[in-house]
Order: sequence, then C-alpha cells, then structure tokens
Amino acid sequence: MKRCLRTLAGILAAVLLSASLSACDISEYFQFNAPTEKGIPEDNSLEYVPLGDPGYTTPAAYQALTSRYAYRELDEGQQTLYDGLIANAYRVYPEEDDRYGYRIAQVIVDGYQLDTADVRVTVRALVNDNPYLFWLSQTYTMLNNPDDDYTAVQLYSEFEPTALIGMKHELDNAIDSFYRSVDEGLSAYEREKLVHDYILDLCEYDDDDRDRTELTTENIKSHSVYGALVEHVCVCEGYGMATQLLLNGLGVECVTLTGTAYDSADDQDEDDAVLHLWNAVRLGGNWYHVDPTWDDQEQAFQRYNYFNLDDRSIARDHVLSKTPEELGKMVIESEGTDAMNLFIPVCERLDYNYFIYECPHLTDYEGSTVTEALYDAALDANEYFTFYIDASMDYDTALSLLFKDSPQYFFGYIDEVNDDLYDYEIDNSNLSYYPDATRRCVTVALKYY
Repeated sequence: MKRCLRTLAGILAAVLLSASLSACDISEYFQFNAPTEKGIPEDNSLEYVPLGDPGYTTPAAYQALTSRYAYRELDEGQQTLYDGLIANAYRVYPEEDDRYGYRIAQVIVDGYQLDTADVRVTVRALVNDNPYLFWLSQTYTMLNNPDDDYTAVQLYSEFEPTALIGMKHELDNAIDSFYRSVDEGLSAYEREKLVHDYILDLCEYDDDDRDRTELTTENIKSHSVYGALVEHVCVCEGYGMATQLLLNGLGVECVTLTGTAYDSADDQDEDDAVLHLWNAVRLGGNWYHVDPTWDDQEQAFQRYNYFNLDDRSIARDHVLSKTPEELGKMVIESEGTDAMNLFIPVCERLDYNYFIYECPHLTDYEGSTVTEALYDAALDANEYFTFYIDASMDYDTALSLLFKDSPQYFFGYIDEVNDDLYDYEIDNSNLSYYPDATRRCVTVALKYY
C-alpha cells in the first residue's frame, strides 16, 4: 500500500499556538501585510528575503485558472487571513528558528478573533488551493489577542530562502519545459490525459516513505510538487498536487481530495487503511475522480483504472474525509486537518471514464468495432489491447463466449485481422487476457509472429 500524507504537527501554549499559481504576479491579487507593533514578537534585525513571483509561463492557447475552491468554503475572517497568508508566503526570513524553521512574514488580521480550528482550516485551504507553495512547513504560530481584537499568524518555510530561490527556479524550469511541449487545440479530456500520463512517466513512487517515522527537510520534498516535477520521486501528495498545478495552468479545473484508501475493494479492512490524496477534475461541466498515484502501476494497461470515476466507483476502495462542518471544531483542534476536505464535488457521471470514453465497445458478437480497433492496435504492434463490454450485454456471458465456450468469438476477430496483415500476424495459439468485471473491460496481451 502506498502511504502518502504527512501529518500536521502542533504545540499548544497559553496564548501563543504553534500547529501544525499560475504565472501571474501575486501582487495582482494581494498586498503584502507589513509588520506592525501588534502580533507575535520577532527579531527583525535582518530583512525578509523576497522569493519573487512564480516564474513559469502557461501556454497562451489555454486560459490558466487560479484555484479558489477551498477559499470559497471559508468565512469572512478566514478569507481575510488566507489573503494575507498567500501574499506573505513569498517573503522568508534568512535566519532559522531552532524550533520551527524559517519564519514567513506574519499576518495580522484586525477585527477577527480566530480560534485554533479557524486557523487550521484556513491553512489547509491555502495548501489545497496553492500546490506551488512547496516550501510551506506544516508548522505555524498564532496569537489570538482578545484585548486588541486581532489574530496574528506566522507560517514557516522548510528551506532557507537563498536555497529556496534556487529550488523555485528549478521548479519553474520544469513547469516551463512541460508547458512548451503542449500542443494547441487539445480538448479538456486530452489535456487531462496528457498531464496524467506525463506525471506517471516522470515520477517514481517514494517507497522509502513507508518506513519513515519522521519527515526531514530532505525527505519532505517527496510530499510536494518539487519532489514530483524536479526530483521525480514523490508520494500521493506530489502526484496529486502536480496534477492540480499543471491542469489548472492548462485551463482544466482540478482540485485535491483526501480520504482513506484500502488495499482491497472487497474488504475494507481498517488494518489496510492509509490516509491518501487524489484529484477531482471538471470536464464538460461535470466532476470526476482521478487517482494518478494508484494509476502508476507496473502493468501499462492498468494505468487508467482510476481515470475519471464517479462517486460510486471510487467508493469501492477510497472513502472521502469529512468537511469541517462534519468534523466540528473540537475534532479539528485535537486532531488537525489532515483527514479533512473543504470542497467535495459531486461526481455523478462516467461520460469521460477512460474505458467508456476511449476504448472500443463490444455491443454485439459481430464485434465490428472491436475488430477494427484490434486491427489498428496490431498495425502499431501494441503489446496490449483493451475493449469495453457494453452494459447491454451480460459481462460474464460475454467473457465466456469470447474466450472460453464455442464459438470463442474473439479468435474470430483475430482471424479477420490476420487476413489483412502482411508482414506478421497476431499469435492466437497462446492468448492471455485479463478480465475486469468491475470496469466491464477486458485486456488482451498481444503477441506476434
């Protein structure tokens, strides 16, 4: 089982609490919240280091999006804090705090008494909407001052600002490199599949993460877009955040979702459960689940098993975490926000499910559509061929008549294809096939002679 999410750490004090974009100019949206005499005491003998805005360019052919789905779920005070946090996130103090990392300029929110749960939810919203902010620590400090009626919050960077500027430059170059390779005129589905396949081809799952008892400055990279797009080693957070960032830059709405994932869809054993992160994308006005981490399989034909599912399909082995309203303030204050979703889209359709949308459909045993697609696969000497058994047919009966019982229709399809091939033929003497009743598809391993 692939283990994914890092944990929000926290230390509670009396009043002081430590807990755990596209190529746009951040100043277009927010103003830097300058320090005042209020707030958390800090030594500002040195200047905060400005990191600069995101340095990559999205393709002009597509309208880049700025995700604000989590932001919209916040109340007015939380949104005010969020606005300040994202603006200040690009200013990092050069001296390390021995306890928490490198200070990010604190935000003073006047007129709002935000409690621990409010701040935790806001920080989670910031992370959910802004995967580019890979340097943010899971620790923050807050001061709630009832006398002056304000709340101060300070985030921390995992990385020293000079090194961070270099890392940010590496990330910008990696994103630019991908965007330069994107053709014009692609549909939203084609852009989604392009990003999905790019990340799966680029990234290797960080298997060492399973055995870690704590995260360090080095291994925390695999939980971010930096680990995915620069170092090419990551866990589910890296897969999901990179998917969100790249798709939003191509004008495809994409968010991250958290929940519990199970090894077996048939037996949701709590002993096999892990906290997990995946995505939802919006195509044609409808939302779909997609899990790039679980699609990163050794067998190439399994790389679309979790590509655009509805709620019912994903629920076989993925269970969504609750919203802040469902959890309640007491749970959020005691357990944090790792197992929490701010925005949960309703995914009711399967129109753009990979197997339904892209694979040939078997609607009758004449199988003309499947035979034509098999011929095209053979011309390209493909190793695997997948087709979908239409819902109008009984899956088990079709599987039996195709491969087991007379007349074994699929072998007839092969004979038709072989009659039109010249230099080689499909070997039907030792045919291997992989049925998947859950997805109503069959994959055939093709060998040639």
